[in-house]
Amino acid sequence: MDAEYDPKTESTYECLDCGNTVLSTTHPGECPVCGATFRNRSMPLE
Repeated sequence: MDAEYDPKTESTYECLDCGNTVLSTTHPGECPVCGATFRNRSMPLE
């Protein structure tokens, strides 16, 4: 069974380079600390 997805739910995003984290309902773009890309921590790394 697939998990329910609610677009209004905040997700934790983590910077791939420096480890900075933010909570957001949408992809936050670039890290304000180092400028690298964020990833959604609830999604597996593959």
